[in-house]
Amino acid sequence: GVWLVKHDAESGATRFSKTGMELTDDWDFEVADLVDSLSKQLHKTADHEGEYAESWALRNVRPGLVIEELFAAVDYENVPPMELSLFVVWGRLWLANANEVRGFNRWSNGFYHRNGSAVPGNPHGDIPEWVDWPLVLSVAERLGANKDMFRVDMFVGLPAMHPLLQEGSTEEERKAAAHYVVSESEIHPTTIFWDSEIHPTT
Repeated sequence: GVWLVKHDAESGATRFSKTGMELTDDWDFEVADLVDSLSKQLHKTADHEGEYAESWALRNVRPGLVIEELFAAVDYENVPPMELSLFVVWGRLWLANANEVRGFNRWSNGFYHRNGSAVPGNPHGDIPEWVDWPLVLSVAERLGANKDMFRVDMFVGLPAMHPLLQEGSTEEERKAAAHYVVSESEIHPTTIFWDSEIHPTT
């Protein structure tokens, strides 16, 4: 389970999302609900999903909770940042997938080649020019060096309390200041491929 929580000390308001979508203060927030949700998911993963999972980590590392710094999109502070899934084979990036959140929906922006160009059929075009693609490529390939298959997940955004997310800054300033943060890595693809030509159905 993934919860996003942002507390505004000045107003006393707490925005949250229990689905990794837009943060809102429209619903009552209780810490007990958060703890209950995470603990149930933790037991579900450890007792059921972990037994059959592809993940080496789930089979070998004690389950637990991780608290990470909250990151936000460069164009709206109350949604998660752009997330890139980067698929590296023997130290070379072969495929990238980009995801963005808009409101209460998570959208896949499609797949991209090593040079950031869109694969055929991707309606969103190439990776946006403001993204430092050479940096993304360098980080992914250094982490994936000497490994047969390595997936690197990377956030492209700003820390949720970054000064540029306050009023008065421009979107261009925020894009120029974007942080590139590795959020997760995995030795299997473990992303949702609905294309049977890419992901076997067995």
